Amino acid sequence: MYSGDNFGFLLRLVDETPSNALLFCSIDVADSTKHPTLEVCYATESGIFGNEKDVEELSIFPNPSTGGISVKIPSNFHNENNTVLEVYTISGVRVQSIQVSRDRVSIDLSNLQPGFYLVKVISNKGIAIGRIELITQ
Repeated sequence: MYSGDNFGFLLRLVDETPSNALLFCSIDVADSTKHPTLEVCYATESGIFGNEKDVEELSIFPNPSTGGISVKIPSNFHNENNTVLEVYTISGVRVQSIQVSRDRVSIDLSNLQPGFYLVKVISNKGIAIGRIELITQ
């Protein structure tokens, strides 16, 4: 990102030596070293984890699962009225959210695609995170 007089992206060549011309070729040219490439590297804050030093680990079983899972809520969380369990895709999209008030919660994730998901429990006492792998039956 460029943040000089205006904002945007600044593209530079790997070799910035001045030349009279630049030669870019399409994908049809056999010499792949002449194909232009653009590498974009960035980091985003997903807001899933919160402050990592305050995060507890959740116990989730079975793991991997075909859909039905049990989540053991940390003992200092489950007596709170405002405790929420959320399920996120690995890219940070929330796919499920439920209120919880017990020490163990069973939820059905069989409607989700196979892959890895993050389970987050939030209460006034803190945040707890776990990971679950959903597999096909």
